[in-house]
Amino acid sequence: RDPLDEAESAGAGGAGGGAGGVVEPLRVLGDAGLVLRDPSALHLLAAQVLALLQSEVVAAERLPRDVPDLALLLRLMQLAVECRSMMRDRDYRYPEPDRTVLHDLLPLLASLLVEHHTAAVAAGMEATAAAAAAAGGGGHGAATG
Repeated sequence: RDPLDEAESAGAGGAGGGAGGVVEPLRVLGDAGLVLRDPSALHLLAAQVLALLQSEVVAAERLPRDVPDLALLLRLMQLAVECRSMMRDRDYRYPEPDRTVLHDLLPLLASLLVEHHTAAVAAGMEATAAAAAAAGGGGHGAATG
């Protein structure tokens, strides 16, 4: 590495820029993205997205785009994914949530959660009915026959 790169990283001025120790104002976004890029941090964000889908979208019958915390989590996940290119290009921005994810993918995922919950409730009702029929079904069959 060029020693000048190390000096710039330490806060010294660049080559001929005359700016002195000016730090890029939004570089903290790139740094935050590097922290969020860690697999355990991304897993935590993804788990929170699923929890919000269950509690705020499915249970409260809301659309994903109407849940601000969901949009925030998506922005943080996008920041994690885009941070390397941001730092390479020195073009720092706080990305908007991906419209395809927010308007297409998350509603589809919420509908799958509803279908899974409905199937689980139906299976539970069938199991309860079968258990009740097995427990008291012998008397019913003799009375009708």
